[in-house]
Amino acid sequence: MILLPLALLACTVPQEAAPEFSDAARYGLEHFDDPEEDALAAPILALESEIDSSLDMGSDVSADRSLSLEVLTGEEVTGLTHPDRDPALAVPPVALARTSDFLIASHVAVAMRDDLSPMEPNSPDLYARTITDGEDCWAEHACVFLRTTNDVNKTNFLMDVTYRLDKDYRWADLGDGRFALAARSWMPESGFGEDGGTTIWQSYTFEIWIPREGDTTLRMMAVWSESEFAVQPSEDTVESVQLVGIDDIFKAHDAWMLENGG
Repeated sequence: MILLPLALLACTVPQEAAPEFSDAARYGLEHFDDPEEDALAAPILALESEIDSSLDMGSDVSADRSLSLEVLTGEEVTGLTHPDRDPALAVPPVALARTSDFLIASHVAVAMRDDLSPMEPNSPDLYARTITDGEDCWAEHACVFLRTTNDVNKTNFLMDVTYRLDKDYRWADLGDGRFALAARSWMPESGFGEDGGTTIWQSYTFEIWIPREGDTTLRMMAVWSESEFAVQPSEDTVESVQLVGIDDIFKAHDAWMLENGG
């Protein structure tokens, strides 16, 4: 049953990111909690520039909009409660970008939902969100941070794992009249599958939403994750599954917003 998905994923290997891109993504992860609203302006603008110069954003093929990243050193997750494992083992790290047809305000409304399962293709049965800080001020841009905890069940042809995911959002003043969003997620504990052979040991993401011309939004998600499977697939296969999964999330969010009036 795995052969068909592997064949379909064969063309999804990303190109290698420029050092500037990896540095900017890791900087965003490490400095996410810096209190100044313009603290992430430089890395987000650097990510936008690299996306514009190196990726084919008009392509519907995820490989054309994806990049392989450098591993984490550990400094980037200092201060986060995470499994006692070397973050450098979270491989293969990848990033994928896509243009959303909806304004940032629509994505803000999605972030405030307590049930994200309708728009999470790999978590159709459970993606329950609890907002722990910023519920009364963040959506109106009256405070910088929104902090959440999430109970998630992730299923695909490689895994069926339930775990807790902490995810924070923040506003970012880009200094050019635009306000972007950024998000950082991490697992405080490893997640174990019921089959006894599947484990998500650790996972970290850094995401951005940048307002663009034509009332669109540029999305990018960078992922560093370490998983173990009963039958361990190749690194290329894991990389491909991650990219397709991210792209499916992007598409599902836009489809849900379209169906629900933006």
